[in-house]
Amino acid sequence: MAPLFRAACALALVAATTASNYVPNRTIADTGELEGADMCHMLEEEGLNRGYAEDCRVEKMPTGIMLTIYRGSDVAFKPAYQCASDILLPGENMWTQTTRAALYLFALLYCFLGIAIVADIFMGAIEEITSKKVESVIINAEGKEETVEELYWNGTVANLTLMALGSSAPEILLSVLGVVTDLGGEADPLGANTIVGSAAFNLLCISAVCILAPCPETRRIKQFGVFKITAFFSVWAYIWLLIIIDFVTPEVIDSWEAAVTFLHFPLLVILAYGADREWDFSSSNKKNPNDSKGTLSYRMNAVRMLSGGARINFVRRKKEVSLDVVDEEAPEMNKAGLSSDPYVVLHYEGQKEKTVYKKKSLNPKYNQAFSFEAYNPESELKIEVFDHDELSADDFMGTAKTSIAGATEEKSDIWVKLTDSEGRDGHFGEVKLQFYIGPAGNLIIKVVEAKDLIALEKSNAAIDAVASAIGNQKRRMTAYYRKKAAQWEDISGVYKLQFQAAMQVNGPMDDDGNEQPPTGMDLLMHFLTVFWKVFFALIPSSQYYGGWVAFSVALSFIGGVTYIVGEIATLFGCSVGLETAVTAITFVALGTSLPDTFASKLAAVNEATADNAVGNVTGSNGVNVFLGIGLPWLIGALYCELVDDSNFYARSNGFGLSVAVFCALAILFLGLLVYRRYAYGGELGGPPGPAKMHACIAVSMWFTYVVVASLRLYGDIDDIWTIDSEAPIFPPPPPMIGTFLD
Repeated sequence: MAPLFRAACALALVAATTASNYVPNRTIADTGELEGADMCHMLEEEGLNRGYAEDCRVEKMPTGIMLTIYRGSDVAFKPAYQCASDILLPGENMWTQTTRAALYLFALLYCFLGIAIVADIFMGAIEEITSKKVESVIINAEGKEETVEELYWNGTVANLTLMALGSSAPEILLSVLGVVTDLGGEADPLGANTIVGSAAFNLLCISAVCILAPCPETRRIKQFGVFKITAFFSVWAYIWLLIIIDFVTPEVIDSWEAAVTFLHFPLLVILAYGADREWDFSSSNKKNPNDSKGTLSYRMNAVRMLSGGARINFVRRKKEVSLDVVDEEAPEMNKAGLSSDPYVVLHYEGQKEKTVYKKKSLNPKYNQAFSFEAYNPESELKIEVFDHDELSADDFMGTAKTSIAGATEEKSDIWVKLTDSEGRDGHFGEVKLQFYIGPAGNLIIKVVEAKDLIALEKSNAAIDAVASAIGNQKRRMTAYYRKKAAQWEDISGVYKLQFQAAMQVNGPMDDDGNEQPPTGMDLLMHFLTVFWKVFFALIPSSQYYGGWVAFSVALSFIGGVTYIVGEIATLFGCSVGLETAVTAITFVALGTSLPDTFASKLAAVNEATADNAVGNVTGSNGVNVFLGIGLPWLIGALYCELVDDSNFYARSNGFGLSVAVFCALAILFLGLLVYRRYAYGGELGGPPGPAKMHACIAVSMWFTYVVVASLRLYGDIDDIWTIDSEAPIFPPPPPMIGTFLD
């Protein structure tokens, strides 16, 4: 290199180092002579570093060579990954790799919260649509015509269409947008891999949570015929993907292949509907055995738990229900004029029951019987007594534990002595119980009466009247405003209520259905999500035009946020060196499936069957492929064939093996569910020991899927599925141009 040229380059670099301790980036035009030149070494060799310790970095850029110098810094610099996106800020690629990765991860998680919140509104619109009722004429058992009111939407059809779209809208739209925004290009790996990764997480991890949730009780799938159809299609959908990607026309999707994929969707709906109706389509067989609002309500409640919103109060199923009403009796007080409003709570085998409260009574008589499904002679019954308060938390009055071993069909009476929370005797009174085994093998426990209970309240007629009036008014006003918000026809008033609800933070519900003060987590999540809640309050109320307006607008909002998620996920993977497909099956799949996890757990605990908890997973997994992959691939294939006269490519790059591994694990897990059905009486719950073991097996299956799919994407497993133990798990960073000077 000519000395004059070397000196000119060095002088240009020195001029850039005289302004301040931090030296901005300077770009030097790329020439053939500069190609491969060690410019950092050139600076030191010319003796123009002016006595300072220089940290120097050289990177090849699209417009030339970038030379970055930091004076007096001991920081070891690493090359930043150059990422491309429509949402990049100016100079964003110049930020450090760690900074960018952290910001992208935070933005990704924040967008997941936004998607969950707008999906809550979207599902509210679906709930309004599917709750539509119509009158129809049927022939009753006496052969006469009878007019009945029934749901317009069949429960099974609603589950596989609108509700599957509601729970999987982000994954489906991510796949659709990936193709539509790049017509004429190849299939977007982010959308397709997100659907497969989400299916694996839903089937294995969410089902593992559901298996543990109701223990030691069991939950059994009631509509097993519908479940068998949806379970078959949830596996066949991915086998079909493997066939068309790796075998029929490898890595090329013809329009007929995409069309057949999409047409599986109506086929699944028709077969499931037929199984639901037991293939009897006569008017006398019109029924809606599924509560079409169940799954939606649980998912909506899960989202509101994440965002500090108003919860939905789920009433747990009971075979014998006792209403929490006040039984008026003559008031009882001790010598000091004190009394209590006591009620008894029973805890047995994970089930909780409570009596009504008796106003101003120290020796109350209840005579209330409760049914407990599981009788375990080795388990203890826990009794608690509380004093009911209208305006504050209920006060503790005593507790006890007793064994009910040896229960038979004959009724047995026992008196149980109450103690304090530490088990110390302090004259807290006694409770009389009666227990026996019922006709169905269930345990019946009757709270007969209590005596000599402690008195906690000073009787004051005026205060009691005010407290009762305030409590009753609070309940009436809550019911009034809920009804008013649902029926308010003035659009400005509805929007006002929506924005007020968005700005309000709510707490959890207690066992009585009363809202409690917000917890610290509620306040934190409200602070984090208030922007999304206010922004999405712009969506019209679901009460207009049967919910279809809110449905359409909310779907467009989900599409907008999903597009941003796709861009950020790509940037995050680029910044940390992850393949797009690995980002899809891990971060994106988990983020979009988190609300479904909480929703399925709530359904497993509160529902009498396992249909809403498990059946919805298998149904949505098949729908995601047929609708979320079939539709965009059909659009892309038709565009390439009719407009570009080219092929529509879906590059495998490990996608085929990912699908194959998922199919194998899905078949094994579905077999495990069937085994649990016959071994323990239900797919979910049962003895805690086996339930924990089976849940661990399911989670380990998911980890196996993620590891195998990731290794294949990075080339550590070749086409014949052999592992190269010497290959690195993650790819090395891109090569640097130039050297570093310490």
